[in-house]
Amino acid sequence: NLHEEKEEHIEANICEFLAIKGATDQNNIRVYYDKNKGVYRTRKSNFASPGISDIIGCYEGYYFAIEVKTPSEIEKADKSIEELTAEYIDAQRRNLSGSTIKKYQHRVEQRAFLDGVERSGGIACFASSIQDVKEAFARSHIIL
Repeated sequence: NLHEEKEEHIEANICEFLAIKGATDQNNIRVYYDKNKGVYRTRKSNFASPGISDIIGCYEGYYFAIEVKTPSEIEKADKSIEELTAEYIDAQRRNLSGSTIKKYQHRVEQRAFLDGVERSGGIACFASSIQDVKEAFARSHIIL
């Protein structure tokens, strides 16, 4: 979608919101604004595990993991591990391009990471807005 906000901008907005609320976060991908070029850029970590969320951190003793997606991508990604695994297997069976198969695999890894955070008592979600993050925290009875 040409008019859709970029994932990097959404991530930066969520990080800024969380910082204002007093959360500590450690992104495996750091987003920053390059004033010289007037664009958002990312610094990728060489140590990130497959599927680790874009934003991970702690708020009032709660570990959280947030996987940032654009609104058009969130519907494709925010599914159960079973649905995503079936889509990944189907993509392989249909012999889709390597990059497309990798995208399906990455969605499975992202969901597995988020599910693990939730099983461990943390807060985990896909988010395309600050409101999505607020709703995820509210499900754990935490008001941001």
